Amino acid sequence: MKNKISITLGVAIMLCLVSSCAFKKEHKDVDPFYTTNHFGQFHLLPLAKPIVLTYDPNGRVWRMLEDNQSLKKSVYVDSLTEIGVDRTYIYGKKFERKEYIETYQPEDYLFLSKYGTISWNDKKDKPRPDQIRIYPIDSAQKIFIMPEQWFVINVADSTTEAFFSKKEYKNYLKEKGVSGKMYNIESVKKEFAKTGIAPWFPEDVKTKLRE
Repeated sequence: MKNKISITLGVAIMLCLVSSCAFKKEHKDVDPFYTTNHFGQFHLLPLAKPIVLTYDPNGRVWRMLEDNQSLKKSVYVDSLTEIGVDRTYIYGKKFERKEYIETYQPEDYLFLSKYGTISWNDKKDKPRPDQIRIYPIDSAQKIFIMPEQWFVINVADSTTEAFFSKKEYKNYLKEKGVSGKMYNIESVKKEFAKTGIAPWFPEDVKTKLRE
């Protein structure tokens, strides 16, 4: 259900960005992606086009949204407190969380892929290299713990990498020449609301927004 809501909201917001439906200040020579800060009740924080963060006032969490067709491989990211943006790269950590899996039965073996997909397998099967087995913490209530993970998105080629290992994540950032610097989302949101500029915006965009 979360994914369906996220996709529907994501499509609506992307249409908003394209149609320039909500501006903080008009800058005709700046892509509306960088100046749209609201969609109805939802706060928006542009990352690297076309990826944005949106604040869900009901769940009181920041979620990452993308056009459903913009990435070759999508990863569901919510409950963020920090985000990293370096040129065309977006990266960060997905925190450990509890999840209810309605269709789970005690005889099931559940595997979680690094991209967040859950699959049901036979007992004789072993996880693929990109999977781990997950276990219920409450079988009767069908509650599972989803482990912490890390992700890296490159909007330049629409690729996504995800990791169960922090060490592999750090090595990947280093391999790609990405700084690894993280930003507190609430602090950046306040700056963006005040100045219309986020610290990771391209320098030419910052210059135009200051005019």
